[in-house]
Amino acid sequence: MPRDIGSTLTEFERFLAGKGLRLTMQRRQLTEVVMSTHEHLTVDELVERVREKNLPIGRATVYRTVDLLCQAGLMQGHDFGQGTRRYEFAFDHQHHDHMRCTGCGRIIEFQCEEIERLQEEMAKKNKFTMHSHRLEIFGLCHNCARAGAGRVR
Repeated sequence: MPRDIGSTLTEFERFLAGKGLRLTMQRRQLTEVVMSTHEHLTVDELVERVREKNLPIGRATVYRTVDLLCQAGLMQGHDFGQGTRRYEFAFDHQHHDHMRCTGCGRIIEFQCEEIERLQEEMAKKNKFTMHSHRLEIFGLCHNCARAGAGRVR
């Protein structure tokens, strides 16, 4: 279960203090924006969300704060082959993998215990100590496959 905003901000504040930085109002507000969505957003989309909420946060601050949130383990960046990174709130979320439709760009999150077990089994079989992993599957969602969309976005 994801942490509440207070616990997350406390964690972020601890991380920042360790780097000699403060949890400014802008960093706090951006963290709240990030936590309020389950979408995979680009930095530009985050900037747009900030503007929609009329928050006094500039583009450079968004970029720097996203980098800090990733370093703190509160966000994860993904490259789904679209030429830009997409970010999601990650702290205390259960591990999941992704499928990306190359027709419409839709991202589907999924969990599969069997895949997890097989990955661990392969690491053990090869005497490999796994620290982390990610699985990204590219193809067409049902709607795009039905519509005959074969193009890659």
